[in-house]
Amino acid sequence: MIIVGARMQYRHDQSTSVHDFDLHYADGTVAAVEVTASVAEQMECTAAAIANARKGGPFVCAKKCRHGWWVHPLPSANINKIRTHVDEYLAAIEAEGHHRFLAATDAASSPAVARILSELRIEAANVVQWKTPNCIGIALPGQGGLVSAENVQRAIEVEANKRDNRQKLARADVGERHLFIYIDPRNFLPRVACIDESPPQPGPSLPHEITHIWAAAQTRSADKFMVWKAERGKNWQCLGAVAVSSHTDERGSN
Repeated sequence: MIIVGARMQYRHDQSTSVHDFDLHYADGTVAAVEVTASVAEQMECTAAAIANARKGGPFVCAKKCRHGWWVHPLPSANINKIRTHVDEYLAAIEAEGHHRFLAATDAASSPAVARILSELRIEAANVVQWKTPNCIGIALPGQGGLVSAENVQRAIEVEANKRDNRQKLARADVGERHLFIYIDPRNFLPRVACIDESPPQPGPSLPHEITHIWAAAQTRSADKFMVWKAERGKNWQCLGAVAVSSHTDERGSN
């Protein structure tokens, strides 16, 4: 329970482009709440392309390689291009005598590694023994970089300034208009920063349609979420790790 005595009620008139929930305070005041997610769009598109069963899913049948491989593409990689050409590129890497590579360190001394990085956007790979012989597995891309509280700030401000979020809250004739943002686990840098870092100060820059902003990220425990909250023009508050129950009554709760 984050707000003592309050309850959330889902609005069923979503076809009219209104906010998602009414937040009922204990004193009878009602606030508008719009819920959205901060996702790494390029990462999501790449993950979806890897999982596409119609195109073979995350495995490629190797015909030129002598071994099975596990490859790690960058988020910007073209997965269809990888499916078409990865076998021959890895065969060239095998011909150089490599059973694993990290392009950041190996591309300078290996023309085949430099080529797979430049043309297929694969940053690392290693030989593995799959149940099905001579398969090439495509891993989900990583998302490296410096973890900083500013990652959260930027992600939150992007969502706060999206037109649909602003328009839905602008239609609410109430004193408080809240935007609640769930940081998707694949949006790695903002998620880790929300869990491990202290909120940056000052708080986020919010458009006039939004009076309150919330950020939540799943911690390393499945039932706990780190929650930050801010009002427009004020500093962030970290509410700590909040346990979430899967059970709610018909009225909803907050």
